[in-house]
Amino acid sequence: MGLSAKNDWYDDTGRVYIYYTLEEICADMTCGWDKAMKLLLTVYGRFFRLYMFIALAPLPLASFAGEGTSASGKAFLRSYTGVCLEEAVIVLACLIYSAFLSSSSPAVDGSLPAVTMVWQYVGQLIFNMMILTGLVKGADRIVKEMLGL
Repeated sequence: MGLSAKNDWYDDTGRVYIYYTLEEICADMTCGWDKAMKLLLTVYGRFFRLYMFIALAPLPLASFAGEGTSASGKAFLRSYTGVCLEEAVIVLACLIYSAFLSSSSPAVDGSLPAVTMVWQYVGQLIFNMMILTGLVKGADRIVKEMLGL
């Protein structure tokens, strides 16, 4: 984001454009191209779903006008809250993952042979990536369990 601000990449409202290549995502998340692409597609798909909820919100919210149809408006508000919380879970999972990776070095026993240390490190990275992928892919299930939807 610093490079975008330095190059004066701002939109009409003064927000900085973020230019983040797939290679940078792979390097920052320590994952392969396919895993980074799956995560991006999942995140974009979830945010697109949120945009569709927002675009179509006037229709179910208009049902609050009638006494007999207010139940559909309440159901919409519950599902909309669930979709918003899904996005919050995804953002929180990515923030925690990046903070976790940047704050500590991997726990590797220095007395072991080099090959064993490398495999321990790779195992830790794979495990962390699986946790992040599980949280991103399972955000809807987490929210449904929290809200009882």
